[in-house]
Amino acid sequence: MKKDAQNNNLWYHLRQILEEERKAIISGKIEALLSCLERKEQLLADPRLRNTPIPEDIQEEINTLVKHNQDLLKAGLSFIEEAYQFLSGQMTQKVGYQASGKARPAQVSRIVDSLV
Repeated sequence: MKKDAQNNNLWYHLRQILEEERKAIISGKIEALLSCLERKEQLLADPRLRNTPIPEDIQEEINTLVKHNQDLLKAGLSFIEEAYQFLSGQMTQKVGYQASGKARPAQVSRIVDSLV
């Protein structure tokens, strides 16, 4: 294989990593996502990649995958933040009493309280 072809394979390998990253994000596989991140960092640090132009046929694919993966991650983080805020808002500090009459704090859901 010629040197240019070997270097171009690095760009195709980056595309493959980005596709694996997308699948890991969608499926929620954190370990696979971290593995992709590590492999991507190693590949991007490779001087052969930095010194080789991106083949036209793959440049748009890589850009699209990067944007799509970023959008997926942003959406996932927004969902987690909203879920956390919702669940935090459902929990209120209530005071319970022991048999001895001493107050003790207890976490009770507002949803449960409204059902009683």
